Formats: sequence, C-alpha cells, structure tokens
Amino acid sequence: MGETGHVVVDAKWRQDLVKGGAVLLESLDAFESQARKHIKKMKTSESTIAIKELTSRRIGDKKAIDSVLRAIFNGELCAVAAGEKLGSFRYKVSEVKRYFGRPVLDAGLSVNQLAKLTGWKWESVRNWIDEGLLESHEIVLRGQPCRVVMPEQLLVFTQAYVPLASLAHAVDSKSSALLERLGNIPLLGGKQLPNGAVRGALVRLSDLAHAALLPALRRDSNAAFVLGSQASSTEAPA
Repeated sequence: MGETGHVVVDAKWRQDLVKGGAVLLESLDAFESQARKHIKKMKTSESTIAIKELTSRRIGDKKAIDSVLRAIFNGELCAVAAGEKLGSFRYKVSEVKRYFGRPVLDAGLSVNQLAKLTGWKWESVRNWIDEGLLESHEIVLRGQPCRVVMPEQLLVFTQAYVPLASLAHAVDSKSSALLERLGNIPLLGGKQLPNGAVRGALVRLSDLAHAALLPALRRDSNAAFVLGSQASSTEAPA
C-alpha cells in the first residue's frame, strides 16, 4: 500500500525521533475508514481473497494491485467479510480478477484465442457471450476491455450447446441442409447478418437427445400397447 501511494510511508523515519514508525497512521486510518464504509457482509460459496494477500511477491502485478486498492478506496469493490484489522477484509476473487488482466488471460482464453482453438467464428463467440449463453470474465488489458473464457466456463457451455456448423460437419452435411432435418428443434444464439443469413446458431444438446430418443420411446410404447392387447384377447372369459 505504501508502494502504490495509498498510505504515506517514510523509509527514513528512524532519523526523526518524533516518528514511531514508517507508516503515517492517519493515512492508514483514512484508507480503512473508506474501506469500512463499503462493507457488504454476506455468505458466499465463491472464493475470496484478503487485502493482506494482495502482495507483489505473490501476484507480481503492482499496477493491478494499485487498481484494486483504488477500487476499494472508491467503493467500487466491497468487502464481503471484515475483521478488526484492514488486512483481514475479504473480497470476492471473481470481482478482484477484473483488475488483474494478465493472470486471468493466462488462465483462460480470449475470444480470438478461443475462435482459433475451436474453429468457431469470433463474431459468433462474442455474440454468445453478449447473449449470456457463454460465461466469461471481463478484464482490462493494456487499457482495453477484454473478455476471457475460463476452462470451467467453456466446459459448461459445451455440455449444454453445440454449434449448428459443428453438428453439420459431424454428419458430413451443410448447415442449411441440416436445418430441414432438425424439424422443430429450436435454434438460439445466432447472429443476424446484413444479408438476412444467421451465423453461429446453437442447438441445445438436451433437445437433440430428446429428439433422438423420441422414436425409440414411441416404438417401446407401441410394443407395450400391442403386447397388452394380445394378452387381453387371449384371456378366457370368466
């Protein structure tokens, strides 16, 4: 906090008999007072991090730490738990991550990286994010906003949806031809193009599974009906 200028520190304090320490207590009290104004205590299952854990030795990004401390002072970041000392104030990791662009980017994939890895169009990926179908973290990288998809977020997405183009490729067909075979299965997440075409449409895997199982369920139901009818016709009258 001293290196980032949020509290006043005098490295030569020992040369002044009046000073009892390196940190000006008034500046530390002022920061703590501001942080306490914005405490929103709550029970959360999310990971949290304490102010005392925001060290350059552990995180290695002084500019990001400065941004976090500034956000805490301005009330943009609110503690979800707090003790007697400022260092014990705890914040949601998901909220703090927004100020640490590079570590989050290293752990996940940017929209362009995800597009290159999967073969999906980056415009489609961005549209899925905008529509809330694909979760992501928003960070600031080199002064510009950036969306990053973490591995667990990508896993949730791929367990729920499949792009129509990927599905068509899997059955050696084209998206336009596959549309007719999908029948009443709804599409979502598609981006309307100026020429009227739709790009990046998604199909729910649950809808595909239901459609695939429906014929079998009908056959089983019909078979049970036939067997039941035969059994009734062979019963002797009482």
